[in-house]
This record gives sequence, structure tokens and C-alpha cells, in this order.
Amino acid sequence: MYAKQQLLENLKPDEVWISLQLFQSKSDKELQRVAEKIVIEKEGKVLDFGYSPSPIDDLNKFLKFKVNKNTSYQLVYQDANGKEKRTEIAVKDQEELFKIYKKE
Repeated sequence: MYAKQQLLENLKPDEVWISLQLFQSKSDKELQRVAEKIVIEKEGKVLDFGYSPSPIDDLNKFLKFKVNKNTSYQLVYQDANGKEKRTEIAVKDQEELFKIYKKE
């Protein structure tokens, strides 16, 4: 219910939705999704967090964040060894799907 309500929110002209999927490994041919907490930061400040969909969730389910267009953010999550991993993303001016990996 929360996810549906979230998508109905009006976006400001400078905002866009981004979608995230977290996978175990980039080299994994099956691309096994991983359910895990992902934090989104800008300039070291935590903006929001959520949990990526699990392997048993519908394949059309994504973790979504409302962000500013044409802005860079850092995604913070655990790598395959349980250590903090940071991935820089550059958001453009339209909705986009970012695939991130615990292990490259």
C-alpha cells in the first residue's frame, strides 16, 4: 500500500523517480536479487533508505526513491563480504532503473 501511495505523490518539476535492484554478483548469469537495506546519500547526508526486493518478489517490483533531476547521489549497502559499499549514481532528467551489485 505504501508503495502505491508513494507513486501517486506529485513530483515537483525538478524531481524524478529512480528504481533500484540489488544483485548478488554482476558475473552471475541468473542475476540473483538480494533483499537488503540501501541508503541514499547526497554530500554525506542521509536522505532516505529502503529495502531492495527479495528473490521471491515479483520481478517488476523495485526499490524507488524520489530524487532531484540531474544530481549525483551515493547508494550505501553491504558488499558480498558484509562491508560497507558505496556506489555513485548520476540521475538524469527522467525515470531510470539502476542495477547495483554486491560483488562486481
